[in-house]
Amino acid sequence: MKMMKRMKWFTILSCIILIAVVGGTIAINFFSEVKAATIQYGTVNADTVNVRSGPGTTYGVLTTAAGTKVQLSEGSSVVVEGTAKATDGTTWYKLSFIYDDGKEYTGYMSGKYVNLYKVDAEFDAYLDEQGFPDSYKEGLQALHSLYPNWIFEADHLNYTWDEAVDGQMVLGRNLVSISDISAYKSTAPGAYDWETGKWTTFDGGSWNAASEAIVSYCMDPRNFLNATQIFQFELLSYDSEVHTSSGVQNVIDGSFMESAKITNTAGKSVTYNQTLMDAAASSGVSPYHLAARIIQEMGTNGSSKSISGTVSGYAGYYNYYNIGAYAANGNSAIVNGLIYAKGGSNGTLTTYGRPWNTRYKGVVGGASYIGSGYINIGQDTLYYEKFDYVGSPFTHQYMTYVIAPQSEAKKMAAAYSEEMRKETAFTFKIPVFKDMPTAPAAKPADNTSPNNYLASLAVTGQTLSPSFSGATTEYSLIVGEGVTSVTVTAKTADSKASISGTGTHTLKVGENTITVAVTAENGDLRVYRIIVIREGEENEPPTTQPPTTQPPTTTQSKPIVTMTYTVFDMSYVRGFTVGDTISNVLKNIKVTNGSAKITDVNGTAKGNTSIITTGDRLVINDSTGSVYSTYHIVLYGDINGDGKLDIKDLLKYKNTILGKIELSKLYTTAGDTSRDGKITVVELLKMKNQILGKELISQK
Repeated sequence: MKMMKRMKWFTILSCIILIAVVGGTIAINFFSEVKAATIQYGTVNADTVNVRSGPGTTYGVLTTAAGTKVQLSEGSSVVVEGTAKATDGTTWYKLSFIYDDGKEYTGYMSGKYVNLYKVDAEFDAYLDEQGFPDSYKEGLQALHSLYPNWIFEADHLNYTWDEAVDGQMVLGRNLVSISDISAYKSTAPGAYDWETGKWTTFDGGSWNAASEAIVSYCMDPRNFLNATQIFQFELLSYDSEVHTSSGVQNVIDGSFMESAKITNTAGKSVTYNQTLMDAAASSGVSPYHLAARIIQEMGTNGSSKSISGTVSGYAGYYNYYNIGAYAANGNSAIVNGLIYAKGGSNGTLTTYGRPWNTRYKGVVGGASYIGSGYINIGQDTLYYEKFDYVGSPFTHQYMTYVIAPQSEAKKMAAAYSEEMRKETAFTFKIPVFKDMPTAPAAKPADNTSPNNYLASLAVTGQTLSPSFSGATTEYSLIVGEGVTSVTVTAKTADSKASISGTGTHTLKVGENTITVAVTAENGDLRVYRIIVIREGEENEPPTTQPPTTQPPTTTQSKPIVTMTYTVFDMSYVRGFTVGDTISNVLKNIKVTNGSAKITDVNGTAKGNTSIITTGDRLVINDSTGSVYSTYHIVLYGDINGDGKLDIKDLLKYKNTILGKIELSKLYTTAGDTSRDGKITVVELLKMKNQILGKELISQK
């Protein structure tokens, strides 16, 4: 058994919050000067926990752009920015996190649902040795804090992220249920009929082709680095010290295998539990994986006809793992699976213990197939059984249902008690692709129609070229000089789509472009263009000669500015002291033949006691009061524009480096404390040292 070395705790100083009760509500104020505290990280310890807009259940639940509730699942990683008390006296945490939709959210959650932990510096160094990108680390640090014995191995694949995704997008290679939301479904050629608005069905009519968005989400390992989904990456080889009968029972409880008995090859009545343990010993495959796979393939109630034993022509054959079960040669997936269980059409094939003419042989023989065909050739995790990168990539994939590894991981996780999780040195083999996006792929959430096709497009009294087709977007026609206008009519293929650009259009002589735009219910836009050529000679517009006399000019004395601050890149100014007030700043600016004032980013004059912030503007007026010049104020390190250098800036640096947010040019300039034109981990370290008081960020 491998054991991780004892790890040390690494702390980073952050900010102190001041909680004050004002008029019955709680106000949280951040000191501008940072004192000794700890940057807090946490994991959610329950499933489907609401994130609210304030501390307490009286506040509303945050919602996504799609209108769904923001709810975090068990094991989700969060950054804890502070604490607050609800009206009932309970402690709530203010959290920031990246949600399934790829967007950053800030909200509140009851403290009882959050386990806090500290970043372990030695474990962080181990992750660097393994070659895990920074975007993996938050989830792995959270898991390490809960289960320090677990071992995480980076499996560096020789494929770029884009190559890996493209390889999975062959039609039919990845499927979703017909009941899944529309964003999970592909609209690629062959997957969707734009004229009828219907998706093509696969494998007996219950499946649709998966969209690139859901495939990307399911393929991105960073989306599953939590206490449940990490089991997608558990090594699936049988380990008698880890895999026990009681663990098997945890997996099969509540399923058709819970207490049922079948007959083994010796004619003895045995439980499914014992059968699975026998299958594990003979195949070298985890019995938990075998149990989870059977439930995934046969259903919790075991209602699949693949193990009914009553299919006409194949009575008495059983295929518990749906091996070879795909629709082909005029047969359904179930029939082809039972042909495999029989040993081929003639029943002459005997590999993997075939024919599987008893339930026991179906379980044990099928396990032998999984072991020799997948686990023992390197497809040794749930993830790799679904997403194949061994040998000829993408072609040897156990299942087509793209979400299957997630549902099976839940069953695998359920097999282990909390005590067993903490004591066992599980090994997780986690893929790392080349050129991965800085942020994890977002989970699609839209369930509206993507159809933005036209069912018809016509110009009254005219003939379009080419003839109309919903897939064709460019048309043309020629009209005589006497035709001064045309009327365009169109109809959408989907009644939920909207249309613009129809109606009567006036024509000039020569070329006219008429645009008809269709917006699908989900917001996707498709533009059709009609080029109308009206015959006749175009008239040249009259030319106008410029005036021969110049308007009188007045000479105005230019303002002369003297100040202790430095103008750079023409429009920026730096050199300010963190926390300095507007009145003190203006004392250091002298203007001859004019005046100076400081406004906020919106152009509103700031009060004398306000502090200077990134985004403020130094406005120089001439003697008439007109604006002569404007400079953008840069306070290095203040990338959130509040005039302070604290934990909030540190978090923003982190999310910028990970690609979760993008700063404007002004705030990128303020964030570039190294003055090398980019924001990297160097800036992150400088901000940490600023917070710790080790080395202040230079403003000169």
